[in-house]
Amino acid sequence: MTPDTWSKLTNGLSAGGVDGIEWEFVKCPITTPLAIHMHKGASQYWFAATIENATRRTESVEVSVDQGKTWIKTTRNINNFFEAKDPLKGSSAWVKLTSHTGTQVVVKDVVLKSDTVTKSNTNYK
Repeated sequence: MTPDTWSKLTNGLSAGGVDGIEWEFVKCPITTPLAIHMHKGASQYWFAATIENATRRTESVEVSVDQGKTWIKTTRNINNFFEAKDPLKGSSAWVKLTSHTGTQVVVKDVVLKSDTVTKSNTNYK
């Protein structure tokens, strides 16, 4: 449950219980690699991607068109996908994902094409 959801349930209390609700921490059931899903209409001219199947919340996404020598920051859109401000050079890129805990995954050779999915070989640790 997100902190915002907890706040709504508890009227802003930062700790304690809510009458009638029981809960427990569970291990994330995702055991497969995460994926980069390019949005419909996305391309090298409009990098717009959603991170799918992640075991942790993605805090930031960066894109590299020179195999990781330099990184271009993206911005999280209000609809929870990540966009690059400027067009990219080439038909594929490396994408570096950083989770809210600081763990990182680099997905190489992400296809910059509308409605394509590039699977990683790992997930956040």
